[in-house]
Amino acid sequence: TFYNYLDNEDDGLQELYNNLIKDVIFPYLNLDQGLYQVFPTFRVMLPNNVAIVKKHYDSDQDHHHPKGEINFVLALTDMYDTNSIWAESYPRLEDFKPFTLNAGDIYCFNGNLCEHYNKINKTGKTRVSMDFRILPLYCVNTINHNESVTTGKKFSEGGYYNKLVL
Repeated sequence: TFYNYLDNEDDGLQELYNNLIKDVIFPYLNLDQGLYQVFPTFRVMLPNNVAIVKKHYDSDQDHHHPKGEINFVLALTDMYDTNSIWAESYPRLEDFKPFTLNAGDIYCFNGNLCEHYNKINKTGKTRVSMDFRILPLYCVNTINHNESVTTGKKFSEGGYYNKLVL
């Protein structure tokens, strides 16, 4: 339902997402051009379940995301303890801690190189969040033919990403 809603250009959700990228995320990253994930990933983590099953980092051999991608998560509900994402602070430190976010907060992290995962949600509260990725143009490898494991789209402009020039 969420992705059908996002696909419908008349409802404004895609425009809100595009404006978030243009007005907030690119200025935060001090980018005047780059690639951004076409559709954010919508995650619902019910009590006693997980949203991301396996510890991973996005550029690992199973996920194939391009090096240099920058991860963001937008909390639509509060995220804390076991209903949150657990991540390393730096690659291979294995010092996993949960993101503690209030609904409406956006968090930037290096999911490209830092392992992250979910624990079984024991909080009794459902987490709802959106995550998305930005790839600065200086990180673009024009010979990357890998595809997203979940969407099957190539990690290229017009595939997994849209290009934005401010």
